[in-house]
Amino acid sequence: NNNNNNNDSYEEQKTQIYAANYIRTIKMTKGKLPCDEFLKLYEMSHNLQNLHISGLVVTNLPQILSKEKTTRLETLELENLDRFLTNAVIKTLSSHVVFSNLRILNISSCPLVNDQSFIRIPPLCPVLEEVDISGTSLTIQSICSLFLYCNISILFARNCNSIEGQFHLPFPVPIQSPNQSNGKWSLKILDVFGTTFPSDFLRHLIIFSDKLTSLTATGSTIESYFFPKSTESSPVSVPLTQIALCNTSNFHLDSFRELITQNGKNLTHISLYNCRQVSDPELLVITNFCPKIEFLDLSCTHVTDSGVIKAISDCPKLVKIVVNGCRGMSRGFRVKLGGMPFNSINGLSDPKDISLARNWLLSSFPQ
Repeated sequence: NNNNNNNDSYEEQKTQIYAANYIRTIKMTKGKLPCDEFLKLYEMSHNLQNLHISGLVVTNLPQILSKEKTTRLETLELENLDRFLTNAVIKTLSSHVVFSNLRILNISSCPLVNDQSFIRIPPLCPVLEEVDISGTSLTIQSICSLFLYCNISILFARNCNSIEGQFHLPFPVPIQSPNQSNGKWSLKILDVFGTTFPSDFLRHLIIFSDKLTSLTATGSTIESYFFPKSTESSPVSVPLTQIALCNTSNFHLDSFRELITQNGKNLTHISLYNCRQVSDPELLVITNFCPKIEFLDLSCTHVTDSGVIKAISDCPKLVKIVVNGCRGMSRGFRVKLGGMPFNSINGLSDPKDISLARNWLLSSFPQ
């Protein structure tokens, strides 16, 4: 403030403080921020509900998060924190009594976060629903703690390399409690792409999650997710509506086909991006057992012209199909496909356009 008038300065300060009362969300990413300025802003935001800090260097962040108002946040996202601050921040959070309103917690891309510092947090978060621990050093011990103390419905655990090959104890069975009233977990969305769980652990997690509708994983591990080693046990059946199994060179085709026949009736979205063993037989299974399918990503698979034609003509609700990098498709078909009303990249939303696209396709390729 370059104005020498003390009254104007006072009025401006009142306006700043008054305006801060309306702040519900603070989102700051990258670079550095003057520590004192951030602390002042945080203290003035009396009705703050959501705090998102990503890649930001704030050396006094533990001091800021130690404030009592932190316990009233509904969303706390701390992505890609400075490595020297990470565990100090988690330790500060675990020193609070309770986070009575916290529903979303994101600590992704903080590789130094470990079980010792994190495991004290779930008991403090009775209403926590969504957690992202991708790219951390957490193990299954922390995940078990989340499910035992919180009502988790969305879990992102991408590229958690510390999970692979450890923790062979039985998965904790859900008990009847306010969080698990029917003896089942409330998990709806599970994204474990790039993470290899012990097969028994993840299988039991899925068995006890009868509300699971979306699964994103590496395709090579699908067999251990849904199919037991013992032939006496039956495959897992869950009400999936979306499944993404990507970047896989060692795809279990028989397991995938059985997964679709068991769970295909509700599926609306399937992504098989870069699953190079997938070809027309797998696409035919999708066509036959997924009557509600709306979106298909077959990029970098080995589907052919005839397989794609059949999928478009036989799936009445299909509005988007992505076939980039499919070497099994002929150049001539690609050229015609690029000119057809059915847009293979952006999809269609108008049913009249979809009908027109199918009629065009069948007239262009009568065989």
